[in-house]
Amino acid sequence: EPAYQLAQQEKPALIATLKDLVSIESGSKDIEGLDRIAALIRDRLAALGGDAKLVEPTEVYRMEDTPEKVGKMVVAQFKGTGRRNIMLIAHMDTVYLRGMLAQQPFRVDGDRAYGLGIADDKNGVAVILHTVAILQKMKFKDYGTLTVLING
Repeated sequence: EPAYQLAQQEKPALIATLKDLVSIESGSKDIEGLDRIAALIRDRLAALGGDAKLVEPTEVYRMEDTPEKVGKMVVAQFKGTGRRNIMLIAHMDTVYLRGMLAQQPFRVDGDRAYGLGIADDKNGVAVILHTVAILQKMKFKDYGTLTVLING
């Protein structure tokens, strides 16, 4: 029940984070946009108390549409008092080309939010950020290390 109540309280902040993330165009080939969104995510994780940094990928699994240069990763670690390690993973790149945001900006209609990349995977990034925030508010530290990895 306490976790549920905190999640309900966190909902407006999560929607604001979704808007912030969706409002940054971060297509897989858009290094400028990926740098902007990576910095925002790093700063949010650092503000939550994580040891957060940007990391250049050294090994890249390449599919047929993987760009030559890929975006940086965000890695943040939170030290706990428990023994088990946890990793939360998401990605910040989208398939949308720069300029498409003007035609499809973030919006909320009723109980649904819309925007480019919101379902793949900017919502995942937002949920991770706010899950960590809820854990902090609960003073939950029953883990060894909580690692957040957001790739570009």
